[in-house]
Parts: sequence; structure tokens; C-alpha cells
Amino acid sequence: MRASLLHLVIFGFVALVADRAEAWSRIHYSVTGELGIGDVMYDGSSPVGPMIQFQSGVLTAFANCGGGQSACIHWSEDGKGLGAGPRVYEGSSRVTAMAAYKDGVLTAFANCGGGPPACIHWSEDGKGLGAGPRVYEGSSPVATMAAYKGGVLTAFANCGGPNPQRACIHWSEDGKGLGAGPRVYAGSSLVASILPFSTGILTAFNGLPDPPAPGSCPMPSTCVPEGSPVGVLMCQKGKLAGGGNCVADGPPDPCGVCYGFKFN
Repeated sequence: MRASLLHLVIFGFVALVADRAEAWSRIHYSVTGELGIGDVMYDGSSPVGPMIQFQSGVLTAFANCGGGQSACIHWSEDGKGLGAGPRVYEGSSRVTAMAAYKDGVLTAFANCGGGPPACIHWSEDGKGLGAGPRVYEGSSPVATMAAYKGGVLTAFANCGGPNPQRACIHWSEDGKGLGAGPRVYAGSSLVASILPFSTGILTAFNGLPDPPAPGSCPMPSTCVPEGSPVGVLMCQKGKLAGGGNCVADGPPDPCGVCYGFKFN
């Protein structure tokens, strides 16, 4: 069951009826990998948000939940009846990302109360999501998260200094202080998804990078080991010299616009 849970796929559509928009979402289950025609595990009017496998079951986030709540997360112990199981979160803060980490769950929210607009809560047992300690709070919305090599990669939008960027990914070696660790990506392309695969990472981006300044040219980036599974990118800016050669233009910048990263 654990491996086959990866074949849960979400579909959604909007039907306009008598000038009224009704949004519907559906989750299919497939054992063959032929997606979109398997058993229906959820069919309803609450839009589906992030969904993860946790232990032997599934956590599914929804918006516009019943009971007067604008957001909720349901638990299913067997991957069936998604949306019908017990709620492990309900509230006004929209769920933007979830990640299973060690024996617990990291949950990112928007419109967090009592402080900055974005936050990430830790639950050591996958219950009471949103009630545990905050491991991030700030003004940069959380896009996605992934556990990797004992730590956590967290993608943000609208990243702040020391070098403000439209998007960034931070590394945490222990799942704490998310957003405070070294940046392993910083640039103008928004991060859509992070997926550990085999011995590396697949990272999906939306939007083209900003065009280089006139007269600039690409220089190689190098990974500086820091005694942890992840290194910090040092990006060397370049400029066009005589004969079309590319030469360094200033010292390497650890917070530069880098479009990839490498693990030791």
C-alpha cells in the first residue's frame, strides 16, 4: 500500500451554472500508473491543496471546508475516503505545503495569526497540525518543502536580504530554523516543486530567469562544502572582455543568482 499511494492524482474543474461558479475537485487512485481513470477517493466542492503520504496513510489539505472553516487537513489511515477521515487541522490559515519529516509533519500556512503572514508548524506525531511549535515565521510565503538527507529544503517566494530575490530555497540540517539556513538557490524563477529522487533532487521552476545585464556573461558556479550534506553556491559574475572572452567581474557572491545546486 505504501508504494502505491504515490499514484493519487488530483483533478479539478469549474462549471459555470446560471452565472454561478462551482468548483469541484476529485482525487483518483491508480495501481497501474494509468492516471485519471482509477477509483475515486475524493469527489467534492472543497478544492484540494497539498497532499502527502504519512506513515501508512495520507494527509490531505482542503480549502473552503465545511463547518465554517476556510482551511482544513484530513487524515486517512489507508488512503481511502480522503476528506472523510478525522480532521487534524481546521482554521482560517490556508495550507501551502506539507512534508513528512522523521516521525512527524511540517505544515506551512499563509495568513498566520499572531505575527508574520507566513509560518511553518512542527508536529511530532502528525496530529494537531498548526498547534505545534513554529519553526519558521516571516513575510516570505512558503512554496514547497521536502525532507532530504536528514534535513529539510524549504522554498520561498519574495525572499529578503542580504540579496533580495523573487524566489529562494533554504537548507536546514535538523528541521529547525527553516528560512535561516544557507541558501542553495536564489533567483527570479519561482519554485513549483522539490522532489528527492535516487541520490539527488528534482526541482521544478516556473518563469524564465531575468535576462543578463548587457555585456555580462555566465561564469561557472562552485559548491563550497560546509561539513553538511549541502554546500553553499558561490556565484562568479562575469563580463565580456577583448576578443569575446569572459572574465571575472568582482569576487564570488554567496547570495548571487544561481540556478542550480549540488550536494556533497
